[in-house]
Amino acid sequence: MACLLLATSFVTLPTKACIWDSETLAAEMARLPETVDVMTGNFPRHSRAFYEWRVQTARAALKASPNLIPRYNDLAVAQHKLGDNASAIATMMEKERRKPGLYETASNLGTFYIFTGDLKTALEWIDKALKINPNAHFGREKYQKWLVEWVLAGKPGQAVPSEGLDFESAEPVGFANFILFKQGAEDRDALQKKSTDWLKSRFNEARLAVLGMMRFADFNHPLLQEALGDILAAGDHKQDAQHLAAMAYLHAVKKNTEPNQTAILTKKMTASLGLARWSQREADILLKQRISAGSSLAYKVAADESQWIKENKDVSAMFLAKYARRQASVPPGK
Repeated sequence: MACLLLATSFVTLPTKACIWDSETLAAEMARLPETVDVMTGNFPRHSRAFYEWRVQTARAALKASPNLIPRYNDLAVAQHKLGDNASAIATMMEKERRKPGLYETASNLGTFYIFTGDLKTALEWIDKALKINPNAHFGREKYQKWLVEWVLAGKPGQAVPSEGLDFESAEPVGFANFILFKQGAEDRDALQKKSTDWLKSRFNEARLAVLGMMRFADFNHPLLQEALGDILAAGDHKQDAQHLAAMAYLHAVKKNTEPNQTAILTKKMTASLGLARWSQREADILLKQRISAGSSLAYKVAADESQWIKENKDVSAMFLAKYARRQASVPPGK
């Protein structure tokens, strides 16, 4: 905590000037369309039937040719998506035994261990992945590491201005605050200069990284929604997105199962709603509309995949042929 306080002592962002005519909800959604889609699940995502099909086909392929290394990834990710992280880890360990030292193995294990709750082991595998390929997935691995470290540190930097205080000059909170601390450790000189362009670039990079995690792992996860909200709420009025941050926090509140986190999430949501001059009711209506659109798309994909399975087609190839263009509009997963 002391090191974080030290970091924030030289991280002073430009104040959030009140220029409300240039920062409307429509402008935020137009500027960050992929953010709205990913945070509400409105992107092509495989059905449960697909992952069950993938488990069967991958196992059959590996039984015939155990050295088909990429097939271990297919099997493990499908097992993970079906909620069987123990089997997913075992599959990756078998792959590691057959061909050690591959980035995809370490990266997948890092993710799978996060979902088991073993964050320290997750961090060990994420570190191995970063050693092998520091820039994979648009630098997402680094931010996944920082997110785990933030949680292990007790999620510091959560102080949010109370009602009546000056929201306009507030420092970034939560994960956004932690990102700047970690960026300062990497490039203290650049952080001390804290130019608007440098800050915008860092927060944009972090936003894309978290969206990638949401798309690959679980867009509904309250921790990822909270982290996204912290990033969207950071920066000056030309780069923050308080309406979308409020939606992310509201989504996190709805999905949160830890009572001690509800008050923090609600306070963050209230702060963003105040800056956006938006009501919780309006945010809730829009969030439900966008989630409903995502559910409708998921239903269509599930219907397609069930039909392709019945027709004994290559479901993965059919999915890519039909949905690849829309899928390319959001950050790719693994």
